[in-house]
Amino acid sequence: MNGAWLHFDAGLAAWFWRPLLPAPPAVLLVAVALMVSLVVYVRSDATGRLWVLALRVLLIVAFGALLLNPCRPDPAAQSDLHRATQHLLVDSSLSMKRSDVRGRSRWDIALDTLRQSGWAKRSSLRIHRFDEASASIDWPTLMQTEPAGRQTRLTDALLRLLGRADVRAGDSVVLLSDGRDTGPLDPRAALDRIVDAAAAKGVTVFTIALGATDEPADVVLHAYAEPDRVFNDQPVRIHVALRQSGYADLSTQVTLNLDGRPIAAQNVRLPAADRAATLTFTHKPKLGDHDDNPMLHYTVSVDAMAREATIANNQRELFVRPIGRRLRVVCFEGRPYWETRFLLRALRSDPRIDLTAVQALRNDRIQTTHDGGDSIEAPLTQAALSQYDVVILGKGAERFFGAQRAQLLTDYVSAGRGLMAARGQPFNQDTPQGQTAAEIFRAIEPAQWGERVVRELSIQLTDPGRRLIGNVRTRQLPDMIAATQNLGTKSAAVVLLTQQPQDADAPAMAAAAYQRIGSGRVLQVMTDGLWRWAMQPPDRNDAGSAYRSFMINAVRWLATGGELIGKAGLALSLDRHATSLGETVNAEVRSINQSAQRLIEAGCRLHHIRPDGSTQTLNPGARAGDPNRLRTGFVPERVGVHTVELRDADGRLVQSTKLACYDPADEQRQSGARPDWLAQLARRTGGRAIPFDAPLPDPVSLTVPVNTTQQAQTTYRPIWTTGWVFVALILAMGVEWFARRSKGML
Repeated sequence: MNGAWLHFDAGLAAWFWRPLLPAPPAVLLVAVALMVSLVVYVRSDATGRLWVLALRVLLIVAFGALLLNPCRPDPAAQSDLHRATQHLLVDSSLSMKRSDVRGRSRWDIALDTLRQSGWAKRSSLRIHRFDEASASIDWPTLMQTEPAGRQTRLTDALLRLLGRADVRAGDSVVLLSDGRDTGPLDPRAALDRIVDAAAAKGVTVFTIALGATDEPADVVLHAYAEPDRVFNDQPVRIHVALRQSGYADLSTQVTLNLDGRPIAAQNVRLPAADRAATLTFTHKPKLGDHDDNPMLHYTVSVDAMAREATIANNQRELFVRPIGRRLRVVCFEGRPYWETRFLLRALRSDPRIDLTAVQALRNDRIQTTHDGGDSIEAPLTQAALSQYDVVILGKGAERFFGAQRAQLLTDYVSAGRGLMAARGQPFNQDTPQGQTAAEIFRAIEPAQWGERVVRELSIQLTDPGRRLIGNVRTRQLPDMIAATQNLGTKSAAVVLLTQQPQDADAPAMAAAAYQRIGSGRVLQVMTDGLWRWAMQPPDRNDAGSAYRSFMINAVRWLATGGELIGKAGLALSLDRHATSLGETVNAEVRSINQSAQRLIEAGCRLHHIRPDGSTQTLNPGARAGDPNRLRTGFVPERVGVHTVELRDADGRLVQSTKLACYDPADEQRQSGARPDWLAQLARRTGGRAIPFDAPLPDPVSLTVPVNTTQQAQTTYRPIWTTGWVFVALILAMGVEWFARRSKGML
């Protein structure tokens, strides 16, 4: 349509005009039509019939008005657009069962408050409940619900609600809770995240706080070990966090035990209730050289305080898998070069690595050297590869994994193993076999390759790379000679090293990156000169050690990311070593050779030993399409240390592992209400705190008007499309036509 909006407000009615033609031409047309009608009237023998002329003038004026396209706001569309939704979010965790509101439980008071509100009749009300999870619920179900959640993920529930597509600007959330949050975020950080999310969505939060603020005196300890698998010369870091109520600024002692023997202790001052005290223990365990070493059992405990409500949460059990045997590593090199020589030398310098090198020489000769164990089979099979913890690829890998045989590598990684492409692109794509193999390998490699070579590159460590290689001064490392251009890394990849061309305007490229493929990992070195780090004069020994550290640590890291195979050729693994009551733990047994498979077929059994010594027999089943893997799940139902054993048909122990089970129900121990926090939440989102003992306002009154332009939000309907207007025009035209005909004016 042409023309601009014109507005006319006639008190009770608001008219908006959007002319079909600009206003001046429309007025001119109406004037011409009136003059023509008057001339025709005068020239015709119709004097004395002025009412016929008046009817004609009214019709012309009416059509002229329609050219200005009068419009009215569409009430139906406008009411639908501005209809806001109220979301009621109710806390259903165990802390709501505490009876501290007039002698009744918080939950009973909450339901009474809602019953008296009359909100059940509101069609625009959406109801949600939350504890460790959140879900939508209807009114009758809510009235029959009993609080049972062992955790309160209040922040998660609000963020999930605010992220829903059906929550729009102008909606409101009414949060009915005691304000407890057992999530990982600090209360201040949690508040900031919720406020930011509500502001971004244009949603207002109203809060109703329930419960007394007094808190039982208690100290809670949380801890985890890093890494969860270690070598003989690798330190274990035990990270500890302490929270308290009723003991602010008091000192206590945290003790670290290994297999029941104290090995370290630290004093710590307890912080305010909304903060956590953190500390770290570092321990380098002494491991044996045999396979199937038992789990390292660490215990972290904090001294009990006077009048403490419970000491069950003053201790944590941690388990670390020691790697006592040598890692089995195989390197395939189709085009040996200096890089290969330095790589093999670096790996052989580590006594924890059992290295097999397979190199293609001239005249199609294959040379295999190995430090120990069996030589690798030819032709290669999946079972032969599965003997190794890490596979390393050099150049010309199509000599071993050409064409469809590259699928062996993708299957190897998908089975939870580690793979390193140590010299950039492992396949020569100038050959048909190399091109096919490269296409298959592309599914698991982190890099996205270009076609040209970039020269004179400087290497820089990223933060993940620095953690892997150690504290090395990269400014003293030599520059790289050249590298094949890469166009970046895939979205799931993590960059360890970057390489910057000498041209300052050229973008930096990744020099080393890794990504996870299922439970396996792939690391790719994308530069052709990393070996220069190892070839340095005596005054640059740190550069040589940088190359050795990078390669050895990379291999160790890749190896510990997958399963550890025992002497029997079987791997027993759990998907976690710490869990909560009621959570399912998955156990898996995998065989890598025929003898191990025969052990499974002969009747291997899994036994779950509970903390009280009682035993549960588990019956794992084969995974679909993979008879070498057996899997089952079980639910720990008691707090304490649980053991899972793998035994053969004769009852001999093959492997064992452990996990700790905790009761996360801090709801019942730390249950003081936080009305101040809830009030801050309401105030900062534009809402208000509503007293639980006051009548709840009508939900519509909790809606905050959306600050948008009415024209951009309202739908308008032209007047001439209204039924009665259209019918009136047709009738008037018919009456005028019959009048002129009856008077002989046609």
